Amino acid sequence: MGLWKILKWLFGGKHTYAKPNDNLKEHAVENRTCFSQGKEIVCATSVENQPVRIATTNTSDAGITGNEDKTNKRSVSPPPKKTLPTFEVRDVPVICCYKKDLLYQKTRQDHDHILNWLKNLLSENKSLPFANLATDGKGGQVLRVFPSKKAGNFWFLGDIHGDLLSFVTAIDTVKFFSGTEELGEPTIILLGDLFDRLHYDYEVLVYLLDCMRRGERFIWIAGNHDIIQYDETSQRFIAGVSPSELCDWLNSEEKIEKDKKYHANARELMILLTKIIPTLPKAIYFPDGTLAAHGAVPHNDISPSIEIWEDLSKENVLSDFTWCRLHPTKAMTAVNRSSKGCQMGIREFNQFCNMMKTKLNSPVRAFIRGHDHHPERYKHYEKYDHALVLTINTISCTLDGCDPFGQAGYVTKPAIIQYLPGTPISDGLANCGTTDGSSTEQQEPRFIVHCLKFRRKDIEEWYPNPSKNKC
Repeated sequence: MGLWKILKWLFGGKHTYAKPNDNLKEHAVENRTCFSQGKEIVCATSVENQPVRIATTNTSDAGITGNEDKTNKRSVSPPPKKTLPTFEVRDVPVICCYKKDLLYQKTRQDHDHILNWLKNLLSENKSLPFANLATDGKGGQVLRVFPSKKAGNFWFLGDIHGDLLSFVTAIDTVKFFSGTEELGEPTIILLGDLFDRLHYDYEVLVYLLDCMRRGERFIWIAGNHDIIQYDETSQRFIAGVSPSELCDWLNSEEKIEKDKKYHANARELMILLTKIIPTLPKAIYFPDGTLAAHGAVPHNDISPSIEIWEDLSKENVLSDFTWCRLHPTKAMTAVNRSSKGCQMGIREFNQFCNMMKTKLNSPVRAFIRGHDHHPERYKHYEKYDHALVLTINTISCTLDGCDPFGQAGYVTKPAIIQYLPGTPISDGLANCGTTDGSSTEQQEPRFIVHCLKFRRKDIEEWYPNPSKNKC
């Protein structure tokens, strides 16, 4: 008996091995293009923006499908019941031209202008400008926006954690890729956790506020590290997390003695900012079904009680948007309210998506978030089949002790996401995104993950002891 007959007798069944076209395969690998369709993971490239299927996997072995006809060597599984938006990943080489001392000094020079700007906002009972986007006025701290065609160029930045180098470089990268008339002016959506952990917490805030003051378009979604308060009685700053490097620095007597003027200016500015931070949005929803937040979504002990859009701005709901964590593979996790940062799984997320669709007429097609740190700085949660789930971090240095920074040739690549909105999908938002209210051809939202590939020496110049940065 030949070897083939022995293997066939042992294992049985009928298997077809998909053999993609070699040229397409090379193109797909080069551009690292992939997307999710239901429970399938499809590797693909794009020709004139049209996805081309190369190989479909229904088992753990890539390129293998089961029980097909022997005569069909390229048989494809039936289309999934639900298709999800696509994303692709690109490496962006970065040659850093920022000297730490010069950028550090610039943030000191901008203090007075920012302070006066914040005072004017508070005197007029205003919050930070949310990129001048149109909203329905009902969202509260869960914004429901209506981008026009002229404001359809959005970018997501993940956790910054005081990384001034990565923050400034990411903003410049956004401007570089947005310098066309077709795309228009970019709107940068920050997914929270701007400070704590690295060395330039206050400088990141100053740089952001100065950009806002000069009219650049930002939306700051609050993360759990961003929620700080000021106690008038004790004259101390109070953080919602522990430890909090920014609050420790603001409250430190030692730092006051070393640089009294700079420290006094920082305290003055932060006292004003703590009056604005409670008004920051906790999530943002786009009419094409894209939802963004720092943490996760309301857990299954809360989501059934949501009946109208305004319910999303209840305190317990907002807390889950900010604090809750999303497990990448678990189907279900028990509700543990002993900690604000409780975890949820796939079933709880699906339950929330069903609620959004049936009760609020706002289907969730994609969910973009931060909060959880991954070594590659972006993570596609492939097990989630109700929506495309992407987690990103925009940090250029070691956190959590999980990055192999010490390995030869390793360069951390902070991730940002370019988001091009699709056609509105909910009935109540059907005319959003068109200037004349006419219907348009259905288009899926597009997401491009840009990985900023730093030179190692640039990171080491800014952060010489990365192992000391713990989350």
